[in-house]
Amino acid sequence: MNGGTTEPRGVWTGRFLWAAIIQGGLAFIIMAIFMYLNIYGETGQQPSRIVAAGSVGTWLLVGFSGYLILILAIGLSGFFYHYLESVRGRPYRSWLDRTLAWGHLVLMNAGAIGATWLLMIAGYSGGSHLLTSQTPPPAVFGEVHALIEWAIDPIAVFILVAALGGLLGGLGYMKVLLKKA
Repeated sequence: MNGGTTEPRGVWTGRFLWAAIIQGGLAFIIMAIFMYLNIYGETGQQPSRIVAAGSVGTWLLVGFSGYLILILAIGLSGFFYHYLESVRGRPYRSWLDRTLAWGHLVLMNAGAIGATWLLMIAGYSGGSHLLTSQTPPPAVFGEVHALIEWAIDPIAVFILVAALGGLLGGLGYMKVLLKKA
């Protein structure tokens, strides 16, 4: 325990690092699925071919790459909390401080999963359809658009959720950093 607080030092550091570890494990599972599909999947269902074909397959690449970047951002957030909690000795004590930190943790993680996983799913399904369809271009592009358009608005909402989480975390960070010791 630290100076009368109800939480030990580094509690938010640990929460964010555990979130990054869990998200990293999920990324490993996704990569294992991609590798399995590359080796054993049918030609039109191999992620490497979907990405190489371009077009909607780019969504798959952007989704997975974005997910990896967001995992790093989640882990890096833990070190910002470490600086405040352990280096500066300023734990998140008040109800508002903890609410802002929880908002950061939950919304950033939910938004990261929601937006990037929907990008991957839409990119994979659209790219697979593009590679296996018997419809010639440009008509096949209309089919692909119809197949993935459901994901556009939810992806935007999840991006906003992640951004709101980051904003709440930044506000909480500044609040704790600037309060009198």
